[in-house]
Amino acid sequence: MVLEILFGISFSFLVVRLCVATYNLVSRPQLHAYHFDHSTDTKVSILIPARNEELNLPILLESIITQTFSDFEIVILDDFSTDKTADLVLEYQQKDARIRLLKGEELPQNWLGKNWACHQLALQAKGEILLFLDADVKLEDGAIRKAIIALKHDNLTLLSVFPEQEMHSLGEKATVPIMHYLLLSMLPLDFIYMLKPPSMAAANGQFMMFDAAKYKQHLFHQQCKSEIVEDIRIMQMVKEIGLKGRTLLGNDLVKCRMYRSLSEGIAGFSKNLLAGFGNNRVGMFIYLIVTIFLPIIMNYYSFIYALVYFTIVLLMRFCISVSSNQSVLWNSILHPFQMAILLKIAFRSANKSGTKQIEWKGRIIR
Repeated sequence: MVLEILFGISFSFLVVRLCVATYNLVSRPQLHAYHFDHSTDTKVSILIPARNEELNLPILLESIITQTFSDFEIVILDDFSTDKTADLVLEYQQKDARIRLLKGEELPQNWLGKNWACHQLALQAKGEILLFLDADVKLEDGAIRKAIIALKHDNLTLLSVFPEQEMHSLGEKATVPIMHYLLLSMLPLDFIYMLKPPSMAAANGQFMMFDAAKYKQHLFHQQCKSEIVEDIRIMQMVKEIGLKGRTLLGNDLVKCRMYRSLSEGIAGFSKNLLAGFGNNRVGMFIYLIVTIFLPIIMNYYSFIYALVYFTIVLLMRFCISVSSNQSVLWNSILHPFQMAILLKIAFRSANKSGTKQIEWKGRIIR
């Protein structure tokens, strides 16, 4: 009897997640859905924190300077890189006068490296719009223009975009889709804009566009200087003070190769998965029990239960994969492996956040 009740809870949660995934598919919360019906005559400051990014920066810079939209400055902060990041930026600066290089200042106490870098960049920006980009992002032509249109059309303080993820190795395909699997089955992205509660928040620090005047009034990165998932916290702050934020998918316009191997993916997600659950270990493990452990038990308890359950899972993976421009086939085949990897990431994240230090790009972040 108890087991059947637990199965019922697991089924109910799965159906809710399928409804959320279906809503995100049908509602199309995508950047390319915005049409050129508003003026984009606005100066944009493109702000890029860079720490050992000599491999990624050429791809990003080429994708920016070849945009048909051209009214921008590019400000890159070299955050104590030990590779040729600074030299590479100086080479590009000779080709394009819109590029500026800043030398990062020493990390103050109680700040995380990226938050400090973004804060420094914002203080030096001259544009009416601030666009923070991670160095591993790539923009297709029209991305900046459409983002400006979305920001103005919806009267936003913050527009965040989840890039379309480029995955080449099997290790990437087994880890990177986990991010969209969690996001697009747990939160209708339109609700971030439509509903006022700050709990309805999601954002991606790889692409964050702000109204500059409102950003400089509130200095969001300074306010969340020690937050690992500063992107979500900033979206929450925007909503807490009565301003508007929106999160979209960047399909076909904003792309990123986030990690290049299985080990990179596990290490990267391990640093922030628990923080994404509000640093609530109980909440995270309840999610894992309901979505992974109970379905495994169900498989041994009743073949019919298990068949219906995993049919719904495949429908959900279909919706999420189509929404995010990912392979339906690969995500369906690799689903059991992705769930096993999610467990590994969750245990590593909980362990590191509790007893060990978390290191990222040569810095201890907790």
